[in-house]
Amino acid sequence: MKKILLLSALLLCLTIIFTCCASGSSETETKEQSDNTNAPSSSVVTRPVITAYDNPSLYVSLPEFSQININNSEVDKLVNEQLSLILSALGQTEYVQVHSPAIMGDSVNINYTGRPADPSVELSQESIDGMSNADDEEGFDLVLGSGKFIPGFEEQLVGASENETVSIEVTFPESYTDELKGLDVIFDVTINSVSRVTVDERSYLSLSVIYSLDDPSQQTGELSDFMEMKTIEFDISNEDAVFDTYFDSAAVRVALLGKNMYGTASVELTLTEEQAEKFGCDAAVKLKAMITIDNIVTMPQELTDEIVNEYTNGEYKTKEAFEKYIKDYCMQLAAYTKVSELAEFGEMASDAYEYLYNAYYSDALYQILGDTSSMTQEEIDEMLTEDVKKQAQEYADSNAIAEYRDRMIMALLCERLDFELDQQTYESKLKELFDYYESNYYIYLLYNGISTIEDFETFFGYEYLEFQFISEEIMPLLVNAINYVN
Repeated sequence: MKKILLLSALLLCLTIIFTCCASGSSETETKEQSDNTNAPSSSVVTRPVITAYDNPSLYVSLPEFSQININNSEVDKLVNEQLSLILSALGQTEYVQVHSPAIMGDSVNINYTGRPADPSVELSQESIDGMSNADDEEGFDLVLGSGKFIPGFEEQLVGASENETVSIEVTFPESYTDELKGLDVIFDVTINSVSRVTVDERSYLSLSVIYSLDDPSQQTGELSDFMEMKTIEFDISNEDAVFDTYFDSAAVRVALLGKNMYGTASVELTLTEEQAEKFGCDAAVKLKAMITIDNIVTMPQELTDEIVNEYTNGEYKTKEAFEKYIKDYCMQLAAYTKVSELAEFGEMASDAYEYLYNAYYSDALYQILGDTSSMTQEEIDEMLTEDVKKQAQEYADSNAIAEYRDRMIMALLCERLDFELDQQTYESKLKELFDYYESNYYIYLLYNGISTIEDFETFFGYEYLEFQFISEEIMPLLVNAINYVN
């Protein structure tokens, strides 16, 4: 499964750094959710959020920039991670034709014709046409095990070879039309070709994992939590990729190499005494991971000028230029991460927190209740149970604190680096971002009723845009202010 990258959007690259749901608060402002009567009464701050944080040094402290050191190896690791992430996004599930009987997970190209198992049953022409693609010269590509066809169809093609015609009998489920539901039919299926995708050293995998114990009586509560079925993204091409906390990732890598789509592998682990103590079970207990491959993405081995040019829509035409951009981005990411780790918070600026809390509270109610604009106040009050209020309060508090901390850090950086976002820069970056959305996300704008730059600003909210634009401008200044050491 491809991962979604924000790196492709140059103007939004630094939004990855600030994953504190800044957009959550902005959306609540534009939804005009039912009314602010749903939110707790308070004096909401209406000034720009960052510049509203007067004297941030009263609430958060940082060491002097000259005392902040980042090891270049940390940056190099981030660069490798980002490049690996990009390669995985560029990867595809590549099926290669094989001349062997089909197995589960193979892609078979087929033509088929269906008929009632009972010759006396007469069907409409529409149903007859729907059970055949005999006239389709290109055939139909079907991944065995994908569940695209009715139950029993795909399983009966396992073992069939190219140029072979097999007859299979299946029953239409009750969800089909009155004419077809419950009907036994025979399909004559011609296998035109068989293709297979297998795991190699360039693979990025989506896996389903089920854990089991050789001695189920040893399954403690904490171990049970760990053993819940998981979906794991695993990058075989990256030797540093971690499968999970306990199993040897190298052993998992070896077990999966050469497997095909929907193939399975079993890896065993004998718990150490320390692990057994953590889980509250006896030492020497064997834990087994049953792994099923849900998807295989084959990644390019390296970036090329051609790949970079296509990936960035011509923004970068060479590999070297794009890698420099990635390096700059990772230096900024490392800098902000280090600053966040070193920041110490004291008393909270109540008005700033209150602004964010109210926005998140309204957002939570919108998520739980939906759009209440057409409801009466009585209907709203009926839905606002104590449980709903508690959920909204917990959501609002945790998210408001997270965003408050990031915004307070940003305010302190503005103060320390003597930076202020002037109106001209704000308007220039707003137009640049709006133009980018018009070129790349026009349908998104259309769906949300955004036709002008004023609509765009209202939709995202001044506070959110200010935060993003300041972060884009201030990160290079922060990089120059701290030390990168070997």
